[in-house]
Amino acid sequence: VESVTMMHNGRIFKEGLPREIESDPEVQELYLGGGMNDRRAAPALEVKGLDVYYGHSHALQGVDLTLDTGVFSVVGRNGMGKTTLMKSLMGILPAKSGKMTMDGAALDGLKSYERVAKGLAYVPQGRMIFSTMTVKENIETGLVVSGGSEVPGDIYELFPVLLEMKGRRGGNLSGGQQQQLAIARALATK
Repeated sequence: VESVTMMHNGRIFKEGLPREIESDPEVQELYLGGGMNDRRAAPALEVKGLDVYYGHSHALQGVDLTLDTGVFSVVGRNGMGKTTLMKSLMGILPAKSGKMTMDGAALDGLKSYERVAKGLAYVPQGRMIFSTMTVKENIETGLVVSGGSEVPGDIYELFPVLLEMKGRRGGNLSGGQQQQLAIARALATK
């Protein structure tokens, strides 16, 4: 990689060589929540040597990734394994080999709901919201894992349109609003 462009709020934040961007204190604060030396004892999420198959087809081969903190996204062209990776992280697709840990605790062998209880969430492309339930009720389904009963205010701060529409049925939202709702429900699990 010769040059990196960092975006924030839809605008170019920094541009430069990868080494310059990685060591920039503003970038570290914005994207990592602190400097590179502020690392945790164990990575938030770590995957080593992940192999996943669909029948005889080797879909993911030796995937390694480390997320020290925060939220991450996986981007790429169709057919590159993004959904397969996410489904294997969530325990929906079994891994043939490899290790997955979250905050140092093994995820291998845990059921999907147990992974959610540890703070891992997945927002599928199809959104999969409950169309006949209200916005508020949809978000509350994510609270079951955490034992909460009230939608945290910071969720509505992230998605103010959901606060305005909290009494509206999920199926009556636009596609973009439904995606926000799905993300809000995932965030409510923590």
